Amino acid sequence: MALQASTASATTAWTQDYEVARKQARATDKPILALFTGSDWCPPCKQFEKDVAYSTRFLDYVGDKVVLLKLDFPQHMLQSPALIAQNVALAERIGGMEYPRFYLLDANGEVLVKLKTRVERQASDYCDYILQAIGEGLAEIEKTRR
Repeated sequence: MALQASTASATTAWTQDYEVARKQARATDKPILALFTGSDWCPPCKQFEKDVAYSTRFLDYVGDKVVLLKLDFPQHMLQSPALIAQNVALAERIGGMEYPRFYLLDANGEVLVKLKTRVERQASDYCDYILQAIGEGLAEIEKTRR
């Protein structure tokens, strides 16, 4: 199933197609960083998109560590019926209604870690805060693999 990105801002770094993310995760043996977002209405989601998601610092850090999957729940942008169905099914399966929400998934789509993004951290900015959360999540995965 080929899904169309809903905006021109989507880059090749992020996919919105769950099956593509799963195939990339299998081929590279990397977890999927699944972002549940409301990109056109949720203030923290908009901040993530603006300050983090496409920044060189973020992309350089995650590039060799995870496959990026964006699951968007916009209120004002149009999405294909297939994309809506995919995102709703994943949200129902994984659970939770806070945005933005980040999970590390395995190639089968099973949750490995829900990133802790509602905790206090010593961070220089929002990007640093998110990178710390990703690093902690990846460290948790490594502990379970040992």
